[in-house]
Amino acid sequence: MRHEKRGAPTYWPAAELSGAQFEIVSGTQFENAVGPNHLEFRLDENTFQMYVRDIEKELNCEQNSYNKNENVEAIRRRHEEFFAENLITRIEELLDNMDVSSQEFLKKVNRSSESKC
Repeated sequence: MRHEKRGAPTYWPAAELSGAQFEIVSGTQFENAVGPNHLEFRLDENTFQMYVRDIEKELNCEQNSYNKNENVEAIRRRHEEFFAENLITRIEELLDNMDVSSQEFLKKVNRSSESKC
């Protein structure tokens, strides 16, 4: 889910989706099959990939502006606006969420494999 402001776009990680939105994506059968951690990880991963695509577009735009000999100061300002502190923070939060989800999933898998022995 995407939310636009001035500068870089903002995507909402899975943890911030409302219950109704999350309900649409998940169902009891699906959650029982793969677990909510997997679903949250996939949503965060998709959000992260959207950020990466937007960053690549912005960097290409800045490179094109530079190649056209546009005002370097204007390019720098645009860069700083796009890569504001909140963008970096959001990306770090997504990566942290993905790390936590993967660790929880590994614990669940290990417990499951231990109980089968």
